Amino acid sequence: MRYVGQEHPVTVELPAGVFRRRNRDALKRSFDEEHQRRYGTWRAGGTAEIVSLRATVTGAMKKPRLERIGARGRAPPASARRGKRGVYFAELGRSRATPSYAREA
Repeated sequence: MRYVGQEHPVTVELPAGVFRRRNRDALKRSFDEEHQRRYGTWRAGGTAEIVSLRATVTGAMKKPRLERIGARGRAPPASARRGKRGVYFAELGRSRATPSYAREA
């Protein structure tokens, strides 16, 4: 919010009840108090405007049910194999031909 004619807005935290009750006086009072705290002054009859509005929402959600994945062997199925490609292994200090597999398989 800011006073009409000013350039620098002031962030004002407001409880949801101010909006629910559509209490413009409480909104202006909160702005005046924050302006006084920040700048040491406020305009008693000054008109204020909302420059931008941000909302933060917090809440609790149920955890999603995890899909069970069936157990498979240690090696991917042969049909998933796509060949070999060179992969650099720092601990070996060189590249080595390494099997590659189709992710979806």
